[in-house]
Amino acid sequence: RPAQRDPRAVELDRDRDGQEGDAEHEEGLEDVLEALALRIGGHEEVELREEDDEEAAAGLPSGEFEIPLVIQDRSFDAANQLVYVNNHMQVMGGFLGDRILVNGKLDHSLALSASAYRLRLVNGSNSRIFKLAWSDGTPMQLIGTDGGLIDKPARKPYIALAPGERADVIVDLSSRPVGYEMQLLSLSFSAFQMGMGMGMGRGMMGGMGAGSALPLGQEFPVMRVRVARRGSANFRMPARLSTPGFHRIE
Repeated sequence: RPAQRDPRAVELDRDRDGQEGDAEHEEGLEDVLEALALRIGGHEEVELREEDDEEAAAGLPSGEFEIPLVIQDRSFDAANQLVYVNNHMQVMGGFLGDRILVNGKLDHSLALSASAYRLRLVNGSNSRIFKLAWSDGTPMQLIGTDGGLIDKPARKPYIALAPGERADVIVDLSSRPVGYEMQLLSLSFSAFQMGMGMGMGRGMMGGMGAGSALPLGQEFPVMRVRVARRGSANFRMPARLSTPGFHRIE
Protein backbone atom coordinates (compact mmCIF):
# COMPACT_ATOMS: atom_id res chain seq x y z
CA ARG A 1 0.00 0.00 0.00
CA PRO A 2 1.61 3.31 -0.99
CA ALA A 3 2.35 5.77 1.78
CA GLN A 4 -0.16 8.57 2.10
CA ARG A 5 1.14 12.08 1.48
CA ASP A 6 0.62 14.84 3.99
CA PRO A 7 -2.21 16.98 2.51
CA ARG A 8 -0.54 20.10 3.94
CA ALA A 9 2.58 19.57 1.84
CA VAL A 10 3.01 21.37 -1.46
CA GLU A 11 5.02 19.29 -3.93
CA LEU A 12 7.25 21.51 -6.05
CA ASP A 13 9.99 19.01 -6.87
CA ARG A 14 8.45 16.40 -9.20
CA ASP A 15 11.60 15.31 -11.01
CA ARG A 16 13.68 14.12 -8.08
CA ASP A 17 14.02 10.37 -7.56
CA GLY A 18 13.63 10.58 -3.79
CA GLN A 19 17.05 9.07 -2.98
CA GLU A 20 18.23 9.67 0.55
CA GLY A 21 21.51 11.24 1.61
CA ASP A 22 22.71 14.71 2.55
CA ALA A 23 23.80 15.67 -0.95
CA GLU A 24 20.52 14.55 -2.48
CA HIS A 25 18.48 16.39 0.13
CA GLU A 26 20.48 19.58 -0.33
CA GLU A 27 20.11 19.43 -4.10
CA GLY A 28 16.40 18.67 -3.75
CA LEU A 29 15.92 21.71 -1.55
CA GLU A 30 17.60 23.88 -4.18
CA ASP A 31 15.10 22.54 -6.74
CA VAL A 32 12.22 23.41 -4.41
CA LEU A 33 13.48 26.94 -3.84
CA GLU A 34 14.08 27.53 -7.52
CA ALA A 35 10.50 26.48 -8.25
CA LEU A 36 9.28 28.71 -5.44
CA ALA A 37 11.19 31.66 -6.87
CA LEU A 38 9.53 31.07 -10.23
CA ARG A 39 6.13 31.22 -8.55
CA ILE A 40 6.84 34.68 -7.14
CA GLY A 41 5.75 36.87 -10.01
CA GLY A 42 6.05 34.08 -12.56
CA HIS A 43 9.78 34.45 -13.25
CA GLU A 44 13.09 34.79 -11.43
CA GLU A 45 13.37 38.56 -11.88
CA VAL A 46 10.53 39.80 -9.68
CA GLU A 47 8.96 42.91 -11.20
CA LEU A 48 7.68 45.49 -8.72
CA ARG A 49 8.37 48.66 -10.69
CA GLU A 50 6.08 51.62 -11.02
CA GLU A 51 7.23 54.83 -12.63
CA ASP A 52 5.73 58.26 -13.23
CA ASP A 53 7.03 61.79 -13.80
CA GLU A 54 8.06 62.24 -10.17
CA GLU A 55 9.93 58.94 -10.19
CA ALA A 56 11.85 59.98 -13.30
CA ALA A 57 12.59 63.47 -11.95
CA ALA A 58 13.95 62.16 -8.63
CA GLY A 59 16.93 60.51 -10.34
CA LEU A 60 16.75 57.44 -8.12
CA PRO A 61 18.93 54.38 -8.72
CA SER A 62 17.51 52.23 -11.52
CA GLY A 63 18.40 49.37 -13.80
CA GLU A 64 20.93 47.10 -12.13
CA PHE A 65 20.89 49.45 -9.12
CA GLU A 66 17.19 48.80 -8.40
CA ILE A 67 16.60 45.45 -6.71
CA PRO A 68 13.23 43.91 -5.72
CA LEU A 69 13.36 41.75 -2.60
CA VAL A 70 10.38 39.59 -1.60
CA ILE A 71 10.86 38.38 1.99
CA GLN A 72 8.95 35.30 3.16
CA ASP A 73 9.00 32.78 5.96
CA ARG A 74 8.37 29.18 4.97
CA SER A 75 8.70 25.67 6.37
CA PHE A 76 9.98 22.47 4.76
CA ASP A 77 9.65 18.86 5.83
CA ALA A 78 12.35 16.16 5.79
CA ALA A 79 11.63 15.47 2.11
CA ASN A 80 12.16 19.14 1.22
CA GLN A 81 8.48 19.70 0.57
CA LEU A 82 6.93 23.07 1.31
CA VAL A 83 4.60 22.75 4.32
CA TYR A 84 2.01 25.42 4.97
CA VAL A 85 0.67 24.64 8.46
CA ASN A 86 2.62 22.72 11.08
CA ASN A 87 0.02 22.41 13.84
CA HIS A 88 -3.51 23.28 14.93
CA MET A 89 -2.39 26.42 16.77
CA GLN A 90 -1.08 27.89 13.52
CA VAL A 91 -4.44 27.28 11.88
CA MET A 92 -6.03 29.44 14.55
CA GLY A 93 -3.29 32.00 15.22
CA GLY A 94 -1.49 32.40 11.90
CA PHE A 95 1.24 30.54 10.04
CA LEU A 96 4.88 31.31 10.86
CA GLY A 97 7.60 29.43 8.99
CA ASP A 98 11.02 28.63 10.43
CA ARG A 99 13.11 29.44 7.32
CA ILE A 100 13.59 32.89 5.80
CA LEU A 101 13.59 33.19 2.02
CA VAL A 102 14.38 36.23 -0.11
CA ASN A 103 13.18 35.96 -3.71
CA GLY A 104 12.67 32.26 -3.04
CA LYS A 105 16.23 31.61 -1.82
CA LEU A 106 17.61 30.62 1.56
CA ASP A 107 20.60 32.52 2.97
CA HIS A 108 20.22 35.12 0.25
CA SER A 109 23.18 37.39 -0.42
CA LEU A 110 23.88 40.26 -2.80
CA ALA A 111 27.32 40.99 -4.24
CA LEU A 112 27.11 44.69 -5.09
CA SER A 113 29.35 47.52 -6.20
CA ALA A 114 30.29 50.43 -3.97
CA SER A 115 27.34 52.47 -5.24
CA ALA A 116 23.85 53.53 -4.17
CA TYR A 117 21.03 51.02 -4.62
CA ARG A 118 17.26 51.18 -4.40
CA LEU A 119 15.88 48.14 -2.59
CA ARG A 120 12.18 47.45 -3.10
CA LEU A 121 11.18 45.42 -0.06
CA VAL A 122 7.97 43.39 0.11
CA ASN A 123 6.74 41.29 3.01
CA GLY A 124 5.38 38.21 1.24
CA SER A 125 4.71 36.27 4.43
CA ASN A 126 1.34 35.08 5.69
CA SER A 127 1.53 36.35 9.28
CA ARG A 128 5.08 37.38 10.13
CA ILE A 129 5.98 41.00 10.82
CA PHE A 130 9.54 42.07 10.03
CA LYS A 131 11.41 44.82 11.91
CA LEU A 132 14.13 45.49 9.35
CA ALA A 133 17.44 47.18 10.15
CA TRP A 134 21.07 47.09 9.01
CA SER A 135 23.47 45.16 11.23
CA ASP A 136 26.10 47.94 11.26
CA GLY A 137 23.66 50.58 12.47
CA THR A 138 23.27 52.34 9.12
CA PRO A 139 19.88 54.12 9.14
CA MET A 140 17.17 52.83 6.84
CA GLN A 141 16.68 55.52 4.17
CA LEU A 142 12.97 55.26 3.41
CA ILE A 143 11.80 56.81 0.13
CA GLY A 144 8.55 54.98 -0.61
CA THR A 145 5.73 52.81 0.74
CA ASP A 146 2.65 51.05 -0.63
CA GLY A 147 1.35 54.38 -1.94
CA GLY A 148 4.49 55.21 -3.91
CA LEU A 149 7.15 57.80 -3.17
CA ILE A 150 6.83 59.71 0.09
CA ASP A 151 7.23 63.49 0.01
CA LYS A 152 10.83 63.51 1.28
CA PRO A 153 13.39 60.91 2.39
CA ALA A 154 13.14 59.69 5.98
CA ARG A 155 16.01 58.24 8.02
CA LYS A 156 14.77 55.55 10.41
CA PRO A 157 16.55 53.12 12.75
CA TYR A 158 14.28 50.34 11.46
CA ILE A 159 11.27 49.75 9.23
CA ALA A 160 8.39 47.51 10.30
CA LEU A 161 6.65 45.60 7.53
CA ALA A 162 3.42 43.68 8.08
CA PRO A 163 2.31 41.00 5.58
CA GLY A 164 1.67 42.49 2.15
CA GLU A 165 3.34 45.81 2.94
CA ARG A 166 6.06 47.37 0.81
CA ALA A 167 8.91 49.79 1.48
CA ASP A 168 11.46 51.37 -0.85
CA VAL A 169 14.81 52.14 0.75
CA ILE A 170 18.12 53.52 -0.46
CA VAL A 171 21.35 51.92 0.70
CA ASP A 172 24.44 53.91 -0.27
CA LEU A 173 27.57 51.75 -0.33
CA SER A 174 29.79 54.31 -2.07
CA SER A 175 31.90 54.90 1.06
CA ARG A 176 32.34 51.18 1.80
CA PRO A 177 35.57 49.40 0.81
CA VAL A 178 35.58 46.31 -1.38
CA GLY A 179 35.05 43.29 0.87
CA TYR A 180 32.75 45.11 3.31
CA GLU A 181 29.80 43.04 4.53
CA MET A 182 26.63 43.78 6.46
CA GLN A 183 23.37 42.00 7.11
CA LEU A 184 19.76 42.98 6.82
CA LEU A 185 18.25 41.87 10.13
CA SER A 186 14.80 41.51 11.55
CA LEU A 187 15.23 42.88 15.06
CA SER A 188 13.57 41.49 18.17
CA PHE A 189 10.35 43.07 19.34
CA SER A 190 7.36 42.51 21.58
CA ALA A 191 4.72 40.81 19.46
CA PHE A 192 1.96 42.52 21.45
CA GLN A 193 3.43 46.04 21.13
CA MET A 194 4.12 45.67 17.41
CA GLY A 195 0.67 44.22 16.84
CA MET A 196 -1.06 47.09 18.61
CA GLY A 197 0.89 49.55 16.48
CA MET A 198 -0.44 47.82 13.38
CA GLY A 199 -4.03 47.55 14.60
CA MET A 200 -3.99 43.92 15.76
CA GLY A 201 -5.61 42.88 19.01
CA ARG A 202 -4.00 41.12 21.96
CA GLY A 203 -5.70 37.82 21.23
CA MET A 204 -4.62 37.78 17.60
CA MET A 205 -0.97 38.58 18.37
CA GLY A 206 -0.84 36.28 21.37
CA GLY A 207 -1.77 33.26 19.29
CA MET A 208 0.42 33.95 16.27
CA GLY A 209 3.28 31.57 15.69
CA ALA A 210 2.46 29.11 18.46
CA GLY A 211 4.65 26.06 17.97
CA SER A 212 6.97 27.72 15.43
CA ALA A 213 10.73 27.18 15.74
CA LEU A 214 11.13 30.86 14.83
CA PRO A 215 8.67 32.75 17.07
CA LEU A 216 7.25 36.13 16.14
CA GLY A 217 9.48 38.89 17.51
CA GLN A 218 12.70 36.88 17.61
CA GLU A 219 15.77 38.46 15.96
CA PHE A 220 17.24 36.75 12.90
CA PRO A 221 19.26 37.58 9.77
CA VAL A 222 17.27 38.12 6.59
CA MET A 223 20.04 38.44 4.00
CA ARG A 224 23.65 39.53 3.52
CA VAL A 225 25.11 42.35 1.44
CA ARG A 226 28.74 42.31 0.32
CA VAL A 227 30.65 45.03 -1.53
CA ALA A 228 32.29 42.98 -4.26
CA ARG A 229 33.68 45.67 -6.57
CA ARG A 230 34.32 49.37 -6.93
CA GLY A 231 31.47 51.65 -7.84
CA SER A 232 30.56 55.30 -8.17
CA ALA A 233 29.62 58.06 -5.74
CA ASN A 234 27.46 60.00 -8.17
CA PHE A 235 24.10 59.57 -6.43
CA ARG A 236 22.72 62.46 -4.37
CA MET A 237 19.59 61.96 -2.32
CA PRO A 238 16.96 64.48 -3.46
CA ALA A 239 15.54 66.77 -0.80
CA ARG A 240 12.01 66.18 -2.10
CA LEU A 241 10.62 63.09 -3.79
CA SER A 242 6.98 63.83 -4.48
CA THR A 243 4.18 66.32 -3.95
CA PRO A 244 1.29 64.89 -1.93
CA GLY A 245 -2.02 65.14 -3.72
CA PHE A 246 -5.16 66.18 -1.86
CA HIS A 247 -8.69 65.94 -3.18
CA ARG A 248 -11.62 67.95 -1.85
CA ILE A 249 -14.68 65.88 -1.04
CA GLU A 250 -17.79 67.85 -1.99
